[in-house]
Amino acid sequence: MITASGSSALVHAELDIRQRLLMSSQWNETRQHTQFNPGIFAVEQRHQQIALDNDLKLAVHPNVSAATRFAWIGEQTNFTANAGGNSSERDLSAVLLEAELSWHSRFRTRQLRIGRIKPQWSQGFNWPVLDLLRPDRSRPNFDQDNLRQQQGFDMINVRWRQSSWGLSALVATMDDSQYAAQHQSALRLSHEGSVDSSLIWHYLPGVGHQWGASLSILISDASSLRVESSYERQRDRPEFDAQGSTALASDGYLKTLIGYQYSLEQWDIRAEYLYNQHAYNNSEQQQLNQLSDTFAQRLTSAEAAQSYAFFASVNQAMAQGQSSRHGLYLMYTNQRDQGFWSWQQSVQLNTNDGSQYHQLQLGQRWSDEWHSRVQLEYFTGNEQSEFGRLPSQFNARASLYWSF
Repeated sequence: MITASGSSALVHAELDIRQRLLMSSQWNETRQHTQFNPGIFAVEQRHQQIALDNDLKLAVHPNVSAATRFAWIGEQTNFTANAGGNSSERDLSAVLLEAELSWHSRFRTRQLRIGRIKPQWSQGFNWPVLDLLRPDRSRPNFDQDNLRQQQGFDMINVRWRQSSWGLSALVATMDDSQYAAQHQSALRLSHEGSVDSSLIWHYLPGVGHQWGASLSILISDASSLRVESSYERQRDRPEFDAQGSTALASDGYLKTLIGYQYSLEQWDIRAEYLYNQHAYNNSEQQQLNQLSDTFAQRLTSAEAAQSYAFFASVNQAMAQGQSSRHGLYLMYTNQRDQGFWSWQQSVQLNTNDGSQYHQLQLGQRWSDEWHSRVQLEYFTGNEQSEFGRLPSQFNARASLYWSF
């Protein structure tokens, strides 16, 4: 961390610079043949990353400040094809994650923010139900080592606050070619009290009006309950017809999360339930299974090009959201403990097909500046289930962090 200050008769400026170096390496035990990859696509076997995360904050006036966060990311990914061939890709890029100019009134009842900002309306949960801005870069699962998932949106944001009430309005650009719109708008009304609540309106031209709401209740000093729900016009995933062609549906879809957390001295235990109308129903899933079998048989025929196109589109669709209509997430952790060791273990269960995603994290705190983490993931289920058809069967990752 670097802190600098300067002053004159008119200006008092303070600069705060924080940097973090991230180094990680991941090894994957993969399935060469899956339901949506009958050996035609190369699969990732190893991924290595070194990234420098830079966070700068400049206070030029008691009411005016500027902040930016950018990262230099170097990556190497190794792939293995079904035929036994190996390939690798390297990438070196600079990513602007956040950058904003901010003004607030004397008592912070009004605030104006302009720049690249990442609002997080769903916080601390496995499924971010209320993050309605598009594109949602944290799907299908949030990865804390993937800095690109933390990139914000270019927007103008105005906030008002009066006593326990707050109102936030924003207009943001749209940088996803999937949508024809150039901008999106949102309003968020919030209230803090014995029951914290919020109501969100989101408008995307060409898609329509979307809504979100949340309630957070402190049951006791050790337990809390949170309910989040969103209604989105457009479905997370495209629908496939009998010929394997895709179309985006916009009939309106509900997603609801109920989360409960209980805290001990240093341990937190959390349970979440997700109801998700975006997921394919039983008949749609059966049709997708039949299409996969049909196009797999055509790979050696004159219609092979159509088969490749189908499997490419279905793999892209699977990365857009959750496959479970009813999902369950259980987790316990002692990451609030400031000791040397920290532990987190979780399981995500698709209650429709019985498949499971297990994750174990063991953290080490060597000093205030140096941290490390070992993460293990494994996926179970039959070949037609959400986690059984993933290309990865087991992943192991080692990460090292240096903050300065």
